[in-house]
Amino acid sequence: MSLRPLGLPVLAILLLALPLVGDSTAQPAANATGGGVVITSVPSGAVVELLGDHALRGVTPWRLERGLSGTYEIRARMTGYEEWTGVTVLSATTVEEIEIRLTRKTASGAGFRSVIIPGWGQVYADQAAKGAFFFIAEAVALGGLVWTQSNYVDAKDTYEEAYDDYLDATQIEEIELAWEEVESTYSDAEDWQQKRDVWMYAAIGIWAINVVDAFMISPPTSEAPTVSQLGAEPSGFYAALTPDGSTVGFAIKF
Repeated sequence: MSLRPLGLPVLAILLLALPLVGDSTAQPAANATGGGVVITSVPSGAVVELLGDHALRGVTPWRLERGLSGTYEIRARMTGYEEWTGVTVLSATTVEEIEIRLTRKTASGAGFRSVIIPGWGQVYADQAAKGAFFFIAEAVALGGLVWTQSNYVDAKDTYEEAYDDYLDATQIEEIELAWEEVESTYSDAEDWQQKRDVWMYAAIGIWAINVVDAFMISPPTSEAPTVSQLGAEPSGFYAALTPDGSTVGFAIKF
């Protein structure tokens, strides 16, 4: 078999293919990953904020391929879990991988908080409206207790002065008038004492109900938020991703 020289069409095809080979070998360099951060959480779906030279917000698992550098504070929160905070140093040339493990909120954590401050446990368990109700109700009850106690003390002092005047009286008419004053001031003091006791029992009752309620709370859990639910802080630049990385959202607010 004799060899035949390559025809012009074949030669032309080879010449056209050479640039394509060069492009394929250069492709990895074009896609090389620069600096960035990958943040994951257990469980996933936590809202994460990076606060530093820039303010950014996303949902885990979150991959941010911007060339960030410097010290950033990290805040992660998710309904039903304790807020997580940390600090990291990012580089514009390397990818930082951060895993966050969230701690589940507990009924005992809510209960002990409400023992200290009525309503605090409910707020901790993401029931802010109920927490505000218990706090305000307890504040009103304590205010009523302080007010009635002050009036009771004044009425009691007045009664004691009237009783001393009665003991000092020597004339029959003077004794009778002094005794009437004793009875009147005693009745007034007794009335304020009863009002004080009502407010005192109300304060104790509200506090007790608040504590029992807090210990019975089961802190809720929620699905991962979408981009539209993230919102934005009063100022700054934010980038948000859904957990599957399919949607990107931005919010700028001044």
